[in-house]
Amino acid sequence: MRYFSEIYGYLKKNRRLLLISILILSILIFLMIKNINSNPKPVPIVSTPTQPTEIIISPVPQNNPPFDQLVNPSITEAPYSGAHAEDNQKILESNPSLMTEAKLQGSVPLEFDGFILDYSYADDKFLVNLQPPYDESRTKFANWMKDNGLPSIDRFILIEQ
Repeated sequence: MRYFSEIYGYLKKNRRLLLISILILSILIFLMIKNINSNPKPVPIVSTPTQPTEIIISPVPQNNPPFDQLVNPSITEAPYSGAHAEDNQKILESNPSLMTEAKLQGSVPLEFDGFILDYSYADDKFLVNLQPPYDESRTKFANWMKDNGLPSIDRFILIEQ
């Protein structure tokens, strides 16, 4: 309580200082409030589109050319891709076994007496499922290869069932 009495005594002696402090504080508060109210946030302006008062229609010319004259397609040759159909055909004709393999790939699975022919895309080889008796089936398969002009057995995987 002694503390408050000391403050009261000090303020009583220095009334001018107290009044000047209160006046300055009041002016600062007033200016801050005025500054906040004088700068309101901008309100977005929404403008409504105006309707046209008059529509002008211009006439379309009637001397249009026929449709087939409007479209002029131009045929451009494709750039060289590195492969020609003629070259591929020459390769197939010079290697008849490739032609036979290509035909076989499109027609498998084929079932013959003693073996079944299929193709494995994963191995890129033909699968020959031999049926018992295996020696006889191997001979039949070898004869079938000779008859169809397939000289190499490297493109075939023999499987005994």
